Amino acid sequence: MESATPATHGTRRNHDDAQRVLDQAVREGEVPGILAQVPYGGRQWFGTAGAADTRTRRARGHEDRFRIGSITKTFTATVILQLVAEGQLALEDPVERWLPGVVTGNGHDGNTITVRQLLSHTSGVFSHTHDQPALSRQGTYTPEELVEIAMSHPADLPAATGWAYSNTNYVVAGADR
Repeated sequence: MESATPATHGTRRNHDDAQRVLDQAVREGEVPGILAQVPYGGRQWFGTAGAADTRTRRARGHEDRFRIGSITKTFTATVILQLVAEGQLALEDPVERWLPGVVTGNGHDGNTITVRQLLSHTSGVFSHTHDQPALSRQGTYTPEELVEIAMSHPADLPAATGWAYSNTNYVVAGADR
């Protein structure tokens, strides 16, 4: 199968090495198709290889969408731990310090929930993914909308009293202040 020609937006930079990695992943059978997006200088580079649809063998294109899923939690936690190492925030900081008024209502209290509790799923914050009727109303949601969905439900448990997986923890952890 031929690799799709990488699409570029703005001035093309040398992304040949990245494209070779994409092509190799498909060639070696690691994935049927792959898409990479690299932002640089206000522009974007897209690289593609392989199939977007294994049944029809339609080539992967830069306009294709994909779900990255929970792998983003690893990146979010890493960045937060880097900020901790740089002394820019502490794991024991309350969420309210960085995101005033965001985590509040229905048993959610950003004054008592810490950054550590968000990362370790011990915050008690309701996971927006448990409200399928709300999530079926539209195709995409902003982080603010996802947190709003979560805050409209009772907290799963009081902060620091147990463990409950919550995708909303990482939406909050990755939010801009």
